[in-house]
Amino acid sequence: MGLFSFFPKIIGNVLGDITGTNAQIKSQGRAADLQAASAQAGIDETKRQFDVTQGNFAPYLDAGTDALGGIMDLLGLGEGGAAAQGASIEALKSSPLFQSLFGTGEEAILQNAAATGALRGGNTQRSLADFGSDTLAKVIQDRLSQLTGVAAGGQSSAASVGGFGQNASSSIADLLGQQGAARAGGILAKGNQQSAGIQSGLKLASSIAGFF
Repeated sequence: MGLFSFFPKIIGNVLGDITGTNAQIKSQGRAADLQAASAQAGIDETKRQFDVTQGNFAPYLDAGTDALGGIMDLLGLGEGGAAAQGASIEALKSSPLFQSLFGTGEEAILQNAAATGALRGGNTQRSLADFGSDTLAKVIQDRLSQLTGVAAGGQSSAASVGGFGQNASSSIADLLGQQGAARAGGILAKGNQQSAGIQSGLKLASSIAGFF
């Protein structure tokens, strides 16, 4: 009886080890899952914020792209070539701005010519032609300047979105690393604890065998 009186104590110790091992496996698994979930939440929030930022910059990016297209057309460098350039210039000649400037200047030239008796003279016709060319050139230059400003704003917005995207990518990569480390750590911890449980089982078998 004295021999077998040790069995309950040995078995109890081993079972306690196994039970404790199982509890550790579960707690470490939950901890790993929590860490992985936290990293995933960070990834999701980073992606969401990038989408919001990209959406906020979208109007400026679109405007910049349109402005660049307008510049290319006015310079005859776009896909439409000379045809697009001609259409752009004609559109400016028909614009309210050009019509207003030219109309005001034309009226002033004609009034001056009428006052000096040179209304039908060649100089008046040349003045009107020169004024029309000069006005159109000024309108074109002003238009190019305006488009350049908008295009520059679009370029700046694109750079800002690109920089934010790089930061977002770095953050996501870091969080993915944390997520992978948490899951790998959980798997390794589970393996170690299972190995400890097996060792406890072997200890029990060895202890029992030692009595025979």
